[in-house]
Amino acid sequence: MNSCPHSSLRNLPTLAALLLGLSSGLTALELSAAPTNIPSAATRFTDNDNGTVTDHLTGVIWLKNANCTETVGGVNKSAGVLAWDNALAWTAALDNGSCGLTDGSTASQWRLPNRKELQSLIDHGVSNPALPAGHPFTRVQSHYYWSSTTFALGANGAWGVNLTDGNRYAGGATFILYVWPVRQQANILIEQAKVANGLFWAAP
Repeated sequence: MNSCPHSSLRNLPTLAALLLGLSSGLTALELSAAPTNIPSAATRFTDNDNGTVTDHLTGVIWLKNANCTETVGGVNKSAGVLAWDNALAWTAALDNGSCGLTDGSTASQWRLPNRKELQSLIDHGVSNPALPAGHPFTRVQSHYYWSSTTFALGANGAWGVNLTDGNRYAGGATFILYVWPVRQQANILIEQAKVANGLFWAAP
């Protein structure tokens, strides 16, 4: 499977770092250097001891198990990977009692993360997986994960994010990728950021 490297995102601080500055009332143009108050994984993430992890930087609640292989809603996920339509159906059927969940959640409360939510996890300073050191997630695969974001230039495609290095990928919905559900809406303010001469600015 070929990835679609996005060179402008290489060697960037995590998107979450930029989001942290924006949440403090700064615009991207006002950040003259990489934020120094980036929260560590220990303070950014809370393991809720119920099969979920809260990301306090974005407000997203993630399934702690990033590769649950249980059959949910009649969708067999024993191989870990699913085509996009099956990924949507499997995620929507997820509820309390599945995949280690004891959070009281019900079917339809879980969904695929959008592309921005997946990218907000990425730490471009590490790889395999490209997640912040000390993160509390389990069974994270250094491979592609589906997002709910469709590919605008293709009728039957969607975006994925490679957890090996954080690269984005746009592929056919029949391809099989990993699935990592979320619930609760995130507060993602930008799609991506670029860095030049130490300055941040919002991508066009």
